[in-house]
Amino acid sequence: MDIIKFQNQTITGNVNKESGTISGVSLISNVYGEAKGHGVKIDEASIESFYNQTKDKKIRAYYTHDDSNDALDAVGWFENIRIEKEDDVVSLRGDFVALESFRNHQEHLFDSLMQLASESPSLVHLSAEFHADYIGYDAEGKEYEITNFSEEEEIFIRCRECHAFSFVSNGATNDSLYSKEAN
Repeated sequence: MDIIKFQNQTITGNVNKESGTISGVSLISNVYGEAKGHGVKIDEASIESFYNQTKDKKIRAYYTHDDSNDALDAVGWFENIRIEKEDDVVSLRGDFVALESFRNHQEHLFDSLMQLASESPSLVHLSAEFHADYIGYDAEGKEYEITNFSEEEEIFIRCRECHAFSFVSNGATNDSLYSKEAN
């Protein structure tokens, strides 16, 4: 297994081009405390809600976000989905498995993804495609549903259904493929 070193941290990941797999990918994390550009916060309960919707499943992987993505546009899937904690960072992690058709018929995209994952993981991120509920916390720390957004309110997401994760250049909740910014 390759060891990828990050600022004061070591994240374990394995990129295996021959088998078309990337292990230890951060699907969503609370590294920023928010989903950048979306006006919502990510807390540990947010990560747990994604886990509850994805555990023991294979979740589609797309090469990028596209409104017209369909099941047959998938380049692979994520499996072995789990929660990992390191200091204050909580991540939903999974292992990417490329479809044989992606490896054989879109070789240039497959090669680019594998090279980025192994040599420059800070240049590729994941983004979730999901349906969410929005919640806030009252003074006692209990959750309540938010239906009307107000700028004064802290809004947290809860995953109701997760369809896919897409490879993107700038993730809203991850700072790299492994959720730690590379040196």
